[in-house]
Amino acid sequence: MMRIVNNESLELPTWGLIVTIYGLWVALFYFAPVLPWWVVCPWGAVMAAWYGNLQHEILHNHPTSSELFNSLFAWTPFTLWMPYHIYRESHLEHHQSRTLAEPGEDAESYYFMPQDWQQMNGLVRFIMVANNTLAGRMILGPAIVTLRLVYGELVRLKRGDFRYLAGWVLHGFLVFCLLYALERYSGMSWWFYLFGIAYPGVSLALVRSFAEHQPSVSAGHRTVIVEANAFWSLLFLNNNLHVVHHDNPGTCWYLLADIYRDNRSDILRSNGGYLFNGYGDLFRRFLIKPKDIPVYPN
Repeated sequence: MMRIVNNESLELPTWGLIVTIYGLWVALFYFAPVLPWWVVCPWGAVMAAWYGNLQHEILHNHPTSSELFNSLFAWTPFTLWMPYHIYRESHLEHHQSRTLAEPGEDAESYYFMPQDWQQMNGLVRFIMVANNTLAGRMILGPAIVTLRLVYGELVRLKRGDFRYLAGWVLHGFLVFCLLYALERYSGMSWWFYLFGIAYPGVSLALVRSFAEHQPSVSAGHRTVIVEANAFWSLLFLNNNLHVVHHDNPGTCWYLLADIYRDNRSDILRSNGGYLFNGYGDLFRRFLIKPKDIPVYPN
């Protein structure tokens, strides 16, 4: 059994993380006019991916018990593509899923039911299979998740569901303010930020979710452990230990590694040994080879 860990009331490491991430964004925008693109783009991409994982931590009610106060640190649209309120609701729905990876049941599934797969044209099926390689996920993935988000929101509006509309308006306003400020004060055009920072930042973030869940007869065998090095673990805030996060969704990011270390054998037994020896292992095995065909098995 996994031991229960009580969170610290002050969550000082999370506050330190918030200060560090926002401080590095300010530094990037301040120095961008005098830095070459090959420094600005990697710096910004890493920061965008790191900030996305901070948003994930915040939506799980950190660093305080106030959802409204926490959200103040999560609405800045550094990645541009998804409003925070939609991310929060869809991700919490994902945690409530009874069968992870099942289309329609899991809000974050990349799989398709067999009948839906058969109805796709060949080109779309080819793209979806390519998206199940790491190279495809990083190149095509940001465009795919954005199109899927837009399509879902258009369907929602068509059926008269306007509950997210105010959040979209706020998100659009914040995106405009961010891009305007970058153009005016950092000399950074919107297209440079979109294609040089935001898009590769989402690409980097999608490395984490690439193998997080798989179909399995056993519900406990659907969630992965990636024993990553310090860089990936910090970038993903230990969410590479994904089983531990799902079993302890309210636990602070900096406590997950201790839980895993103290319960490693039990955790790997419970998840059926769904384990990768770092992200290098994932890249070696699935850079150009699909990890599977994205059809949910009956």
